[in-house]
Amino acid sequence: MIVTSPYVPRPHSLAFHARRERFSIMVMHRRAGKTVMCIADLVDKAVQCKKPMARFGYVAPFYSQAKSIAWNYLKHYAGNMVDKVMESELSVVLKNGAIIRLHGADNPDSLRGVYWDGIVLDEYGNMNPRIFNEIIAPSLSDRKGWCVFIGTPAGPNFFYDLWQSATLDGSGWYHMMLKASESGVIDAQELELMRTLPGTDENSYLQEFECSFTAAIRGSYYGEQLNALESTNFGEYKYDPLKSVHLAFDIGYTDDTSIWFFQNNGRELAIIDFYTESGKSVPEIMDFLRTKPYAYGTFYLPHDAKNKSFQTGKSTRELMVAAGAQTRIVSKLSIQDGIQAVRKTLPQCYFNISNPDVKFGLNALRLYQREWDDKKRMFKDAPKHDWASNPADAFRYLALAVNPASIKAQSTLLNVKKEVNVASNILNLDNLYRDRKNAERNKRV
Repeated sequence: MIVTSPYVPRPHSLAFHARRERFSIMVMHRRAGKTVMCIADLVDKAVQCKKPMARFGYVAPFYSQAKSIAWNYLKHYAGNMVDKVMESELSVVLKNGAIIRLHGADNPDSLRGVYWDGIVLDEYGNMNPRIFNEIIAPSLSDRKGWCVFIGTPAGPNFFYDLWQSATLDGSGWYHMMLKASESGVIDAQELELMRTLPGTDENSYLQEFECSFTAAIRGSYYGEQLNALESTNFGEYKYDPLKSVHLAFDIGYTDDTSIWFFQNNGRELAIIDFYTESGKSVPEIMDFLRTKPYAYGTFYLPHDAKNKSFQTGKSTRELMVAAGAQTRIVSKLSIQDGIQAVRKTLPQCYFNISNPDVKFGLNALRLYQREWDDKKRMFKDAPKHDWASNPADAFRYLALAVNPASIKAQSTLLNVKKEVNVASNILNLDNLYRDRKNAERNKRV
């Protein structure tokens, strides 16, 4: 049976479609047509797949992006090869039984429990990298599925690390970088216009159109500062067993809990470790911390760590104290004040990038940025909420923790539990007996 597609490949995409490598990475400028190219490739590979119940996927950073950017492309380029369209699931079933479905990295649970014969991760640099390592990679293994990583640079983050690894001799990866000045997709006059538009800075242009990993991310709170510190403050700063390790927490109730591990050395701070995980209870986190070789000092907690849980009747702080931790509550300051505190604190920080978890946390700090308002063509005052938010919030608490003025005076170490008698209006025998004893005691006094 002969099938046709309305897709017409651009010259730079031909090698990609003809690749034989199992893993691929492509760094491409804006408007290069990478989403169309990858959707068409998914359709082509799905049509030719001989495996029973073949399954293919496309993942964008957010589900809403997958729907608005790729869904119409998928229906269009699958065309007469489609047997069934499922709008509610953003998926199509082809006539040979293969399924292609769109997903968002903001809902990783939708990617669990399935297998993949091929999958595309679009704008991978804006995703939590654990999406691939912990969820997608295992689901490729039994059927030896392939994976394509694609995107535009967003600073020297894990996408950059992946690019560097993939371009090494003998890596076995297909790789391609396509700059706007070389692709011919956008003419020189239009590129010059993009470069000189009001509100466009050089870093934005280099990142978006010239595939620069070293340009600071547009709207990033700490990107330029971290780039400047990279040559002096990034290195091997390992655990000193003669000093306590302090922890700065962002407590995740509906998302990740993030922790920065640091040691004080006078005016300098060694950032030796980092941890982030979702769905973990306080006892589970405490059990994890006991697996580390560190001698712990103070656990610095956000103000909401004092809130009691309906389920346990205890606060996060109380549970940590019961487990033996020394805790302090960091003052509740505005996010902007906290960001300024981070900027002042970063020059004192020395990051142990020999620890991959610290590099993961640094990637989050680089990607922490202001929300962009497309309608007003300007940045909002509020930060963008994505996977980088929790690590960045935890570092904000670290910056406040090392500033004594930001620690509330009443937040002393909770080593002694102070008993407080609270009157109860519950009428039972125990309470009536207690109230009578208290009344008799008061009369004697």
